[in-house]
Amino acid sequence: MSRDRSLFWTIFGFPVRAIRALPRTLLAVLLIGALLLNVFSLTSPPLNGLATSLLSELGITTVAERERRSMVASHETELSAAQAETRKAEEAIVAAREATRVAEDTARAAEEAAEQSAEQTRIAVEAARTAETAIEKLETTKAARDALEKDIATAITERARLQAARASQTALAESIPHVGVQAIAATLALEIEDACASARDAAALIAITENRDSPEEARRAAEAEFDCSEAVAGALEPLSPGDLWQLMSAAPEDAWAAAAPFLPETGDDIAFEDWDALAAEARIVFAGSQTPPSEGEVASPTAPNAPTAEE
Repeated sequence: MSRDRSLFWTIFGFPVRAIRALPRTLLAVLLIGALLLNVFSLTSPPLNGLATSLLSELGITTVAERERRSMVASHETELSAAQAETRKAEEAIVAAREATRVAEDTARAAEEAAEQSAEQTRIAVEAARTAETAIEKLETTKAARDALEKDIATAITERARLQAARASQTALAESIPHVGVQAIAATLALEIEDACASARDAAALIAITENRDSPEEARRAAEAEFDCSEAVAGALEPLSPGDLWQLMSAAPEDAWAAAAPFLPETGDDIAFEDWDALAAEARIVFAGSQTPPSEGEVASPTAPNAPTAEE
């Protein structure tokens, strides 16, 4: 009985034991499969990708995926930080470039300002030198002009003094019969010469006044262009004593009429009734005789060198 029971359990107990052992077997198979899946997923990239995709679809992540995601996140964080640092560096570079540009512009502006200041200083120095030169030239020219004007004025004054002295000192000599006409002729020549010299000096003074930059050249030019015949118009040419006596004795009335306008205080007070008798008397005086001719006579000169009206 027990033998039969043992065979029964041997034949029919296997399924029961198998069923009873199924959870442990399945667990072992699943465990072995999971181990094999992990091994193959780590060693086979296609299987790893398939498993990862399958688990991702099921919402399950693997350790590798989590590590990959963690590494990706870390890399992204580092990349973001690096990008932020790069942006900061680029901004710093841009700021540095802008600062460099501003510094260069400032330096250029300062250099231009320095050049302008130097140019203005140079212009000011040149202007000061020019002004100083102009002042020196003006002072030199003024001194030269003053010296020339003083010399000319002194010459005119000295000539006028000499003319006045000559007129007063020769008056007595001119009154001497026969000899006085020589004094008159000499005085006439000197007076005409002095009048020309004074007129020439006056022209030089006018030229110096009109040309203040080159007074010496103006004076020389004025003296070179001066014409005494125009300046002293109407003056007699210097005459010899004989010519003077002949002209006077030939026509004393005409001689007095020509002189009267220049003697306003005397010309009208002197009048002669018989100019012919006066002329005859003059010829006698010139000849050395002091006896006047009788009324109606015309004396003839007795001196051999005495000029006559006919001559």
